[in-house]
Amino acid sequence: LSQIKTVAVGRPNPGVNTEPTSTVNQAQQSRAQQNRIPPSPPASQFGTRLQMPSERERPPSFFENPVAVGTLAAGLVTAAGFGGWATVRYLNSPVTPEPTITSLPPLGSEETPAPTATADPQPAEYTQPLDLTPGVAEAVQGNLLGGDTLNYLLPAESGQSLTVAVAPEGVLLSVLGPNDRPVARNARRVAQWQGTLRESGEYKIQLSPVRGVPSSNYQLSATLGPVPAPPPETQPPTQAPVEPTNPPTDGTEPPATNPPATEPPTRTPRPTEPPQLNIQRQRVTFPGESQGIRVANSVGPGQLRRYVVSASQGQILTVNALSSDGPVSFELLMPDGTLLPDASDLERWQGFLPEGGDYSIDVTAPERSEFTLEIQLSAEVPLGD
Repeated sequence: LSQIKTVAVGRPNPGVNTEPTSTVNQAQQSRAQQNRIPPSPPASQFGTRLQMPSERERPPSFFENPVAVGTLAAGLVTAAGFGGWATVRYLNSPVTPEPTITSLPPLGSEETPAPTATADPQPAEYTQPLDLTPGVAEAVQGNLLGGDTLNYLLPAESGQSLTVAVAPEGVLLSVLGPNDRPVARNARRVAQWQGTLRESGEYKIQLSPVRGVPSSNYQLSATLGPVPAPPPETQPPTQAPVEPTNPPTDGTEPPATNPPATEPPTRTPRPTEPPQLNIQRQRVTFPGESQGIRVANSVGPGQLRRYVVSASQGQILTVNALSSDGPVSFELLMPDGTLLPDASDLERWQGFLPEGGDYSIDVTAPERSEFTLEIQLSAEVPLGD
């Protein structure tokens, strides 16, 4: 017989008598008593179901606790955010350059390091050819820096007409002849010019910005007239031949011919000193908040009309001779009485004033003339009409 211990499972059958009725059961009970096996439980305990090992109560897991799982997730998120912030800060941090050690001369030595001077940009002058077809208006555009000068070279013949204009107000032009001098008094630093060229050669249309303007765009319009036809050749007048006269044969002397009378030499008059100029001075005041005014007057030989304008440093002064019935021109004097550079024999001028004070506009004419003068003073370049 098997000696393995057995356990009864399940409910007892009520119809079966559990008491030992056979000899075998009695033998098993005697053997169990010999082996000191405790008696079987009473019939009342057979109704209780034994618990399986897998069904026994066990402690709860860490991941089954929602508070612990939330705390762990918050910690992981915080660690990841801090790590990303530290990485980005490290990558974006500027690299500190290593200091450069400069050896200094020993004490008592006379060698001193020479400072490095930075040269300011100097005004430049450019030259470009300008080919114009007679009778055809052409235009060129560009940009000029402050202080620069641009020369357009134009070959022309004597008698041709030339019309030039530049826009906007920030750039002025001058028309120079083959001798590098203005072709007329009203052809220097003006916005436009029109006239007839007196000699053949290479002319210059010189562009330069208004003083104080750092840079300015420009558009130059030019028209060259056709070459005039040469005048017809004229034959010199022919003189009739003078027949020689034969001397008389009767022995008489030919009549004496009187020599042509000579005029007495004329004396050259001594040059007279120029008369003293009659200077008429007038101070210009702008009415109200206006920045411009027009004055009309007359001037003639021995006269000078002086208009005094009080201005501040950096302001823009514009002077323009609008109309006149004669050759009227003006010049600009600084507050100390010296002539402003490139400001003589003008009909139009515009530029920044280098210093503050009273500026003088002197108007003269070689013959009696009526004129109208426009004077503007502003803080910026005025726009054209």
